[in-house]
Amino acid sequence: METGGHVISLRAARHKPADALGIRYATADNLGEGSALADVKRTFGEPQRTQSGPGKDGLSSWIYDSWGIAFALDHEQKVRLVDVFRSSGTIADFDKIIARDPKLAVAYFYRGTAYGAKGDSDRAIADFNEAIRLDPNNAQALNGRGYALAIIGQMQQALADCNESLRLVPNDANALDSRGFAYLKSGQLDAAITDYDSVLKLHPKMASSLYGRGVAKLKKGDSSGGNSDIAAAKAIQANIDEAFARDGVK
Repeated sequence: METGGHVISLRAARHKPADALGIRYATADNLGEGSALADVKRTFGEPQRTQSGPGKDGLSSWIYDSWGIAFALDHEQKVRLVDVFRSSGTIADFDKIIARDPKLAVAYFYRGTAYGAKGDSDRAIADFNEAIRLDPNNAQALNGRGYALAIIGQMQQALADCNESLRLVPNDANALDSRGFAYLKSGQLDAAITDYDSVLKLHPKMASSLYGRGVAKLKKGDSSGGNSDIAAAKAIQANIDEAFARDGVK
């Protein structure tokens, strides 16, 4: 599961006005029903769809974060729209959201991902467990738990989670990357390379898959191919070797 690049950036964008406003509304202790959406509408107006805006589902990104979170809090679509928090939320933010709504599975998923990014696999797994208990078909949480379990060496369960995630969302690059990592750590090098190949067909510059495939190739004696993949991965993410070493792969 890629955790430092384009997939989930857990501590990014706190300087963005829209993100900061959205977090303030989402974590305010005295937030009244309906007030968040009303305040954001007064500040930004109604959300506008754009032809090429970078925001989710075509919404302009400068308005989507705050408007989406406010809408999520005030309406029944919170499970779907709290997803905008993926680029801005911290553990403390998710603590407050969970305190407000302890049945919001996606909030446990994102807090678990934040714990995983800090290297706290036990807390990450606990949050992924809760997300899956609340939403058994949450493919993201299954993938996250599978990756965390692989880090701590529980390979059979890790592979089972990754397989279930892929059953729910076939050919998902993140789940394939996680399963490749689990195969790599368990010494199933050919299977790891196969999964990493599949990821790189979808996303040729996913650093974790390039690096993992490079390590697998080196272990199989392919020094040329392995070193080439590792160099390509480091060109994309300079500290990728440190991330893998932290997770038990050198």
